[in-house]
Amino acid sequence: MLISHILLRNFGKFENFACDFTPGLNLIKGPNEAGKSTLASAITAALFLDPIKGRKELASMTRWGNGELPALEAVFDIEGKSYHLLKDFKAGRIELENSDAGIKNEAPDFVEEWLAEQMGMPSEEVFKATACIAQGGINEIECSFEAIKDKLEALVTGGKEERAASEVLAKINKRIAEITGESDGPGELVRLGKASIEIDYNIDKLAREITNLRAKRADLIQVEMTYRNVCEDLAAKKQELEQSLEASKLEDSFAEAKREQHEIEQKIGEAQESLKQIKVLRDRQATLKNIDHKDIQVVNGIESSLGYLQPKRRELEADTAEAKEEYDSYKIGQAYIACAIIGALGSAVMGLSYFVGVLGFLESISGYGIFASVAILVFGLAIAVSRNQHRKYLGERAAKLETKFSALEMELQTQSTTLNGLLAKYSADSIDDLKRSIWQFDDLEKEIARERQIYESNLGGQPFQELENRKEELEDILARTTKLKKELAHYIVDDGELNRQRQVISQFEDRIKDLERERIVLREQIESAEGGAELLVGYVERREQLGERIDSLKRNIATLELTADCINEARQNVLVSTLEVLNSRTSDILNKLTSGHYSKVQFAKETMKFQVYSDSKRQWLDPEAGLSSGTADQVYLAARLALAELIAEDKNSVMIFDDPFAGYDQKRMENAMKVLKEFSENHQILLLTSQDHYDQWADSTVALK
Repeated sequence: MLISHILLRNFGKFENFACDFTPGLNLIKGPNEAGKSTLASAITAALFLDPIKGRKELASMTRWGNGELPALEAVFDIEGKSYHLLKDFKAGRIELENSDAGIKNEAPDFVEEWLAEQMGMPSEEVFKATACIAQGGINEIECSFEAIKDKLEALVTGGKEERAASEVLAKINKRIAEITGESDGPGELVRLGKASIEIDYNIDKLAREITNLRAKRADLIQVEMTYRNVCEDLAAKKQELEQSLEASKLEDSFAEAKREQHEIEQKIGEAQESLKQIKVLRDRQATLKNIDHKDIQVVNGIESSLGYLQPKRRELEADTAEAKEEYDSYKIGQAYIACAIIGALGSAVMGLSYFVGVLGFLESISGYGIFASVAILVFGLAIAVSRNQHRKYLGERAAKLETKFSALEMELQTQSTTLNGLLAKYSADSIDDLKRSIWQFDDLEKEIARERQIYESNLGGQPFQELENRKEELEDILARTTKLKKELAHYIVDDGELNRQRQVISQFEDRIKDLERERIVLREQIESAEGGAELLVGYVERREQLGERIDSLKRNIATLELTADCINEARQNVLVSTLEVLNSRTSDILNKLTSGHYSKVQFAKETMKFQVYSDSKRQWLDPEAGLSSGTADQVYLAARLALAELIAEDKNSVMIFDDPFAGYDQKRMENAMKVLKEFSENHQILLLTSQDHYDQWADSTVALK
């Protein structure tokens, strides 16, 4: 099977990545952090991971900064046919399609079995232990030996016998664990052993109880008598305590009633005093006139108005007198009128003579005379008109001020009349006298309010009659309590004596509890002893049955272990022929990798662990303990390649190598690449690296940036 194309969406660092592969050795090359290991993980996921069950496994491989589950697509070439595989982990969808043959299947189980069959790899575990070498993980194979062993058995048996043997062994081991308790918690043997010990204890206990039956009965009679006596004493002590408590409560009730009586008497006295004070204040208030608040507002308004109007009147009166005086003293001026008359006469005379020709020899003088006369006329008229207008203005101003003064006089007269009427209404001589009456009335009203507040506070929200009734009730209570105190005078004790009585009662109660427990124990022991003979026989029978059951389980364990040994021996015998081929092929590959230094490898049929024969030391060595790390890696590589080849049979599974030879020297790397090149003739190999020294061996190269 060949992978010809792979497409990754939202996988690790790849948002949308696609590349093509060819048969042979494909070199996937790129610097560190380019995504080589991510690509190897994506190919493995495409081959083995279920889109639904594998979502959690891919949670860490989602697109960086995206968080959306990835989708993978791959194209396989199998015997000239092309198959397209889609795994959408976000949608939980899988699809295998061959468009040429019209095949399309979306069943996860079918696709999983189809891929395993085409690759020759039964599971991801076997694939990663053989044909897929992660970076630095060439020796991670031993943890998968059981799965590899099962697969090698299946190669010989065809799979059916191996599955049956595995199932039988699993059931046998599970049953042994259930009996012995080796896997999870105590087994049946342990539980039966504990039950047997408990039965032995009960048998011994019953025997002792039967022996002590008579002594127990005498003890029970003594305990019953003591119990009755203690109960009678406890009842007497409780009655005495109750009477002492009742007497103590009477003292407390008497003191509380006395205190409440004193408080009520004090409240009643204070309330009565407040009522008297209120009456005195009301009488004083009755001697004063109750002035209407509306009249008070009117008086306040008039007072404010007079305070404003009277100064205004004086100011307006002065302004009016000043305006009249200015009007009377202001004259038009006779001189200006005379100028106007002279100008008019001169203009007439000069004009007439000019036109008649009387002064013909003085024609120029006549012209000047006319001009001068006109100028005098204009000047006189202008001044006269101007002064006449100003005198008219002064007259109007004086008339307006006179009108305002008259209106103000009327307003003052009205306000004064109203004020005088209000003062006469309340027999007050002045505004101040009226206000004093108002203040005295208000002060008395406030004092009355304060006294009423004191009165209501003393009553505490209760009617006065209720306090009187409560006072009478308290007097009755005090009388009854005094009588009861005389009757219980013998039981009146202090707190110390009450505590002592309580302590005595507590001791009696504890003694009764102890006696009750002793009674119950003795009765149970007697009942147990009375039926002990029959119960003892039952315990003996149960002990015999448990012994038989334990012996039966031990025989079952022996039979199961013998059966498991036989099955394991049969499985190991089945592996012999396969291991011979595996030993031979691994030895051949190791011989090429080590240039002949090591040429013998053998796998143990019991554990599948392998050893390497050292010619120089003439003994078999554990690769981890007896070889250098580089040689040990060569042994593991040989084992992986041989196992992958043997397990996949003729399917020629794809092989993935994520930079596995980082610790190799030049010679080891060259031998390893020769072996891989040989394997690439039958297997598609994907070698991921950041180094340049693999370029010469590659059939094709995919560059990652």
